[in-house]
Amino acid sequence: MDVTRCRLGSLKRSGIEGLGWKSNRDLDIHLSSGGIIPQPQQWKTVPVVAVGTEYKWLNPAWLPDWNVAVRSGYTRTEDPVPDMTFNPAIVSLSSNTLSLGAGFLCKGQGRFLGLVPCGGTSALWPKGIGLDVAFQEWFYEPRTVTGNLNPTVNGTYHAYIHLGTVSVKFLF
Repeated sequence: MDVTRCRLGSLKRSGIEGLGWKSNRDLDIHLSSGGIIPQPQQWKTVPVVAVGTEYKWLNPAWLPDWNVAVRSGYTRTEDPVPDMTFNPAIVSLSSNTLSLGAGFLCKGQGRFLGLVPCGGTSALWPKGIGLDVAFQEWFYEPRTVTGNLNPTVNGTYHAYIHLGTVSVKFLF
């Protein structure tokens, strides 16, 4: 690899934040007849720790007229929902999330997918075409709920989420 054409991306985003879930006090259902079905929530503000990075190759020798990026990240989220108002329809478990992704930006004399020219001279043709792919895996910790307002909800819950995305962008 030609080091003069490689740029190591810095830590893109990291930090500790508090998600203000405590504003989710209730989700009452207001009926057209004037009745109300109470849905107390009483969620709490929880810390979220996230870190992410990107490694970028600008015009690499092995793929001229392209920029290539590889991304990764980790997020730790605590559970904001108390046992009393836990609802199995809403995934609310403490979790560890891993993210992986890659981005490809074709420009200049490059050809997207080997077919479409990326650097048009016309104002109507894009100056660059990009493709981004990403995958996230949410690893939820098991949770045992006791003392719920609806006793049938009491029990142990497990969940996993697999999330993939693909996007195409055009730069004019």
